[in-house]
Amino acid sequence: MKRFFLKISSTAALAAAGGGLASALLSLLTVQKTTLALAMGCLSPLPIMLATLAFGVWPGWAAAIIATSTVFAFGAGQTGFGASHWELLQPAALDATSYAISLAIPAWWLSRLAASTSLSTPTAAAPDERKLGLIIAFAAAFSVIGIVVDFASTVIAQGGFAATMATMAEHVEPYVQTLLEGRDLPKGLTAHEVAVAMTWAQMPVLAAASLVLLGFNMWLAARITRASGRFPAPWPDLPRNLRVPRVLGLVLAVALGLSFAGGPTGMVALIVVGAFGMAFAIQGIALIHDVTRGKSYRLPLLIILYLTLAMLMPWLLALYAAIGLLDAGFSWRGKPARAQESGKTRPTNG
Repeated sequence: MKRFFLKISSTAALAAAGGGLASALLSLLTVQKTTLALAMGCLSPLPIMLATLAFGVWPGWAAAIIATSTVFAFGAGQTGFGASHWELLQPAALDATSYAISLAIPAWWLSRLAASTSLSTPTAAAPDERKLGLIIAFAAAFSVIGIVVDFASTVIAQGGFAATMATMAEHVEPYVQTLLEGRDLPKGLTAHEVAVAMTWAQMPVLAAASLVLLGFNMWLAARITRASGRFPAPWPDLPRNLRVPRVLGLVLAVALGLSFAGGPTGMVALIVVGAFGMAFAIQGIALIHDVTRGKSYRLPLLIILYLTLAMLMPWLLALYAAIGLLDAGFSWRGKPARAQESGKTRPTNG
């Protein structure tokens, strides 16, 4: 028994160390700014999630700590490892803090939540939709926190909100001018104003992308863990059971109103709109997946859905978010299931 315990502990320790180092290295690859490096960096939460799902909460937490420490050590090494002055270590500390808040802690917490529910249902007849919705809700909240912290650190470094927005607009304006070269803008609209608008749109877009990143890694980690045999629980019916908590609809409405305030308040509100709007858009897409089951046009419809979503971002995203909000309010997918459970299902004509 003692030998078996030591074997399990050593395996978990190796998983924690390997997961932490792999996550940090994937994240650090992004400094190269190549397409492949950025794509690999998108998978940086995955090793921590795998360590948590496959080996438990504490190995996952150890992986998150090891990953954060590695990011700090790398940053400290860039300025001289063992520097005695705190000013020299501040950039490394900021990088490690940003990594922990935006990637390491969310990866561990989401996979911990998934492991506690096993992403499964208590019974086949009564799915625990609330648990699956909580994963999306926490992922959206972590996305907001991560982007707000990153933006706040930039504001502090630049010396204020106005200076930060002006600097960001200056970097965007050359790309806008190149994009609009040979095209006439509406009367009274300048390339600088378009650059300012794009600058304001960057943060909510990043928040939405962060949610998609966390959600995709969570799904992939659960799939890999299930394939390895360490995820024995039944897999949930994602299109049927994925429901965002309704209270987030109220939060989204308040944030949308505050987004017109301008200034730091308006920016933070826009970040909330980006993340929570994406959460409801995911629910809207899940609804479309569910209601088209068994239809002959399902495959071409889904292909068109994702192609148009990629080409017309973010306009169609707002449409899917509206669909998700309506589904959250009226529970279109829940009515048939509840009616069957209560024995009051009425016959339909197909």
